[in-house]
Amino acid sequence: MGDGFADMMQQFQEIRAEMERVREALRAKTIDASSGPVKVTINGHQEIVSVSLTPEFAQDPRRLEESIKAAVNDAIMKSQNMVAREVGRFMGPGSVFGWTGGM
Repeated sequence: MGDGFADMMQQFQEIRAEMERVREALRAKTIDASSGPVKVTINGHQEIVSVSLTPEFAQDPRRLEESIKAAVNDAIMKSQNMVAREVGRFMGPGSVFGWTGGM
């Protein structure tokens, strides 16, 4: 039992280190989303990196508010999907988290 437990702990440490590398890589990855003349850029930590809009758009505040909301929500959804794909590599068959066998 000791060897199996030690092996499992080693796997957990390796996965933890890899997850930290992925976490840092996700900070550098960005996703763009647009709604009308509003463009939102968000990173893999769901932090808004930038918001841009066309100058004439400021003349219609209600439309501006709705487009910003739509673009931000779209950017968040796309960023969450990107994170899920990256993290999903650890949750598949053969990973420690998907482990179902005996020691």
